[in-house]
Amino acid sequence: MKTEQLSLFDQPSENTAIRAITLWQPYATLIALGLKQYETRSWATKYRGKLIIHSAARKWHPRELHAVFDKLPYELSQKLLYSTTYPMACCVAVVDLTRCLEMINGWVETNRLPTQTIIQAQTYEERCFGNWQEGRYAWKLSGVQQLQELTPAKGKQGLWIPDIELVQEIQQRGIIL
Repeated sequence: MKTEQLSLFDQPSENTAIRAITLWQPYATLIALGLKQYETRSWATKYRGKLIIHSAARKWHPRELHAVFDKLPYELSQKLLYSTTYPMACCVAVVDLTRCLEMINGWVETNRLPTQTIIQAQTYEERCFGNWQEGRYAWKLSGVQQLQELTPAKGKQGLWIPDIELVQEIQQRGIIL
């Protein structure tokens, strides 16, 4: 399957239905808390708009949390390890997916940024929370609306279109879609 080359200024998809993405913990919660502002993926998307962040049902091991958090400053690491919960199989936030940056080697075209330029623009914490390698994509997430009351749901792989009942339930909780 050929991967479409997207520029920094790529055009959004014409299909405007809201999307969702299922992420493993702790990454879903890090986005909900506003600590993770980019989701790094091996694939690009043309979709721009509201994106429901869904946490996977996959059970995580505390060792996995330590692998991510032990690199952080001590105070933040301790807070994330011992004072934060990581719910599974539910929607935890809604964000705006505003950009999809392709991480490339050097200057290929004038409207693309090299991987090192993208990486250097990130905070240390952001770099710890993603896979920032050449050939991957950084999805810019903004406008985080954390769900105070979690919404149970079954996730799917890739970007998926949530059913109308799930969208309505999220809207009833005061989230703007």
